[in-house]
Amino acid sequence: MNRTTRLLLDVALGVAVAYLLLFLGLALIRLGYPFDLEWMEGGMITHAARLQAGLPIYAAPSADFVPFFYTPGYPAVLAALAPVTGGLGFGLARGVSLVATLVAMGFLFRIGQREASWRHGLLAAGLYAALFRVNGAFYDLARPDALFTALLMAAVYTVRFGRGWKSVGLAAALFAAGFFTKQTVSVFVPVCALYLLSRDWRHAVGFVLLTAGLAATGVALIDRAHDGWFWTYIFQGHQGHLFYWKNILLEYWRDLLVVAPLLLLLPLLWFRYKIAIPVLTMVLGAWWLYAWLFRARGFEYDAPHMYYVDLWYYSPPRWRILVPSALIAALLVAFRWLNRRPIVPRTHGFWLLMFVAGAGASGLNHSTQWAYSNSLMLLSLFASVLIALAVRDLLSPVEGPPRAGWLIPAALLVQLG
Repeated sequence: MNRTTRLLLDVALGVAVAYLLLFLGLALIRLGYPFDLEWMEGGMITHAARLQAGLPIYAAPSADFVPFFYTPGYPAVLAALAPVTGGLGFGLARGVSLVATLVAMGFLFRIGQREASWRHGLLAAGLYAALFRVNGAFYDLARPDALFTALLMAAVYTVRFGRGWKSVGLAAALFAAGFFTKQTVSVFVPVCALYLLSRDWRHAVGFVLLTAGLAATGVALIDRAHDGWFWTYIFQGHQGHLFYWKNILLEYWRDLLVVAPLLLLLPLLWFRYKIAIPVLTMVLGAWWLYAWLFRARGFEYDAPHMYYVDLWYYSPPRWRILVPSALIAALLVAFRWLNRRPIVPRTHGFWLLMFVAGAGASGLNHSTQWAYSNSLMLLSLFASVLIALAVRDLLSPVEGPPRAGWLIPAALLVQLG
């Protein structure tokens, strides 16, 4: 790695660390704010208050209370902690989410450190912190999202690095706990089972049976205790939401290419070297180019777009929202053009699987009626891991230093800027 590349990479790492510190400072400022920062916060605390009072969350709807369509893990944690922390309130609820987000970031750091180095671990955690606003500023809210991501990262870490039946049991328990915090964890169970199958088919089968058994037993017990209303809310209620196929086929990718293009484009470059099937990369690239062009020709709306409104480059002229994605694409295409010889990525294929699962889960969430920016959190988690490891692969290949390696950290800086 030459001096220019190293310097730019150090600058990108410094910016990522600055985002970590900024997030922590902002979260501490928001911690004690006495009103809702997001419309569900008070409702979540109300769920916990009902548990404290011995009242059911999942009861027949009434004028007094109708629950959200979430599993009860997060409010149960609040209710359990309230007696030893001074009572229920926004401070406790946001504090749980802040700690959970720091735990998730800790796993991002540890994954990067174990797979590459501490610098790549910091880059992964810092990139996720930098995506705080892209993800709706949900990392510290009184909602289940942050606790869910912490449990998910713990489960995924255990699957990747654990060995033996104890690790299988721990991973299954963590996934079940994740399910009872937010149902979206289900997307990642078959992907982790597929990875375990490549190591030991018995562990894969045991993992699936344990995870499904714990989740099904919990659902049956809670549903019975609530006269069938639990399943009505957490499953049947969700079925009433419309699913927008146009979103998952086009608009999801369009929005990503505006708010966080690096999350797609750098993994695509790395994928071209990792998987020797050029046509697959070309199809993905063409698909995303069409989504980008779809955005380029659609600036006629006047109302602020909920995913773009906080972008500093969103103000008129609206075509400016295309500049970061175009610049990142140009930098990465130039790198590929100058480095057409094979580069053999060292990153384990497990993280590609998790990236695909994260992209799929975020796409499903984004394409469901009433979705918001927090739908992008799962992609952001695993893209942060894959991007950090891809930077290692692209800049320090075993074949020798790449040509114009500075293009990679330059693309990072465009996204972080």
